Amino acid sequence: MLNTHERADVAQLMAEIGRKARAAARPLAVASAERKHAALIGMADAIIRRQDEILDANAIDVKNGEEAGISGSFMDRLKLTSGRIRDMADGIRAIAELRDPVGEIIAVHPESSRVTVSGVNIVKRHLRDTSAQPQGRQTKGGIVSSEAPIHVSNVQLLVKNSDGDEVVTRVGYNRVEVTKRRPDGSEYTGTRSIRIARATGEEI
Repeated sequence: MLNTHERADVAQLMAEIGRKARAAARPLAVASAERKHAALIGMADAIIRRQDEILDANAIDVKNGEEAGISGSFMDRLKLTSGRIRDMADGIRAIAELRDPVGEIIAVHPESSRVTVSGVNIVKRHLRDTSAQPQGRQTKGGIVSSEAPIHVSNVQLLVKNSDGDEVVTRVGYNRVEVTKRRPDGSEYTGTRSIRIARATGEEI
């Protein structure tokens, strides 16, 4: 069973893993499809290459679980075998072969906080043959594929920085001076709100 010092070490380790994951999120989001593919394949290969180390560490976890009286079903999920490690690596390789889901926003739905992204969330619909009256013109039915809207929380905005690299950005707002015209034709200086990319400060 883990002692107090070992539990503290685990907590620190998990916190450090979380910090590293958060730091990696931005560069990962704008990495090319080739780099993501190479990284995932490298992960899968590393799991197979170091499976003996993984199994040794897992044996310690299993022993600690048994000493703590953890239930059998949980212990079954905790225990690793060569077959399970192979399945993990195969799962990562399968993800590596998926198409990189980066596309252009082709429609915005403010009322539902959703957007439609080109090539993402493709759904298929079955359409019947229809005829328009009174002309009697017939439209052939069939299976039609189209993009379905996704929630805005599932997308990130990409902009190019001064070096020409694509970076993830949040949207901000700024006030700029503009020349406005009164009903009598005279002009005056006012301000208006514009949307900017926080990463670059440029209007979007």
